[in-house]
Formats: sequence, C-alpha cells, structure tokens
Amino acid sequence: MARPLPHRVYVRTDRPHFPPFCVCCGEATEDQYTPVFQEKTRAPNTEPLRFPLCSFCREHILATHRADSGKLVAVNVAVWGVAAAMFATAPVAVFLIPAGVGGLLYWRSVRFRNEAVQKRETCCADGVACRRAWYRRDVFLYSFSSETYAELFRDANRKKVVSDP
Repeated sequence: MARPLPHRVYVRTDRPHFPPFCVCCGEATEDQYTPVFQEKTRAPNTEPLRFPLCSFCREHILATHRADSGKLVAVNVAVWGVAAAMFATAPVAVFLIPAGVGGLLYWRSVRFRNEAVQKRETCCADGVACRRAWYRRDVFLYSFSSETYAELFRDANRKKVVSDP
C-alpha cells in the first residue's frame, strides 16, 4: 500500500463528496481526474472514483509520473544489462555499457522532470495530491497534501467522517 499523505480524513463511505476545488492548488474547478489505478470492487458497474483536479495541475502531475517512470526504466536497463553481461560471462568492459546507458537515461529523466514539471506557487504536491485507501470494513482513508483541502473535504462529508481510528 502506498504511504498516506500528511493530512488524513477517515470517512464511512467509498464515494464521498469532493469540494469543487483542485486537490493540488485549491483553485475552483469543474475538471475531474480519474486515477489510472482503481481498486477492484465487488459491485458491478461501479462508477470510478474521480478527484477534482484542474488541467494545469493534471499536466504537472502527469509530467512527474512520466519522469519517475523514466527513472524506473533507466534502473531496469542498468540492472538487467549488467545481469545479462554477467550470465553471458562477458569481459568486464561490457559491464560498463548497460550501466552507462542506464545512468544516461536516469540523468535525462531527472533533467526532464526539473524542466517539464511547472507548478504554481499554490500547488502543494509534485506527484500525488490525494490518495484513497481502504482502512477497515466500510471506513476509507483519504489523505491529502493540502491541509486546506483536507479541511474542506472534512466539512463536505461531515456526517460520514469517523474520528481517527
């Protein structure tokens, strides 16, 4: 399970009401973002969970994900390339090729992230601004990077909020 973000709210529903503000920057928005990874539910035809996220923040969050994925690819190239050279009993100099390529790819990903990820001053997150996790039975944990948004969320779901278990 992914680590929760700093500001947590426990609610007794899997479909809470999200205030119409971006979970990252707090700007008013009608845009919604559907996370790629959704929990599997037992109920058929369940509508996927959507977070309010303005188009600007969606772009910087997706750019962060792309850059982080590039770093994972770079590490895999280096590790598997060195492993393949090891098992092929290649000369020592061959070990440097995949390690160098992996290092180059990693450096490009870090540089891309620094250049491509443009945030507003009001943005509270680089990658993830809101997370949902099942806690127990019918209680779900929603965690946010923004303390302000966590309070708005708590107020919008006042009747369903559970004190910290």
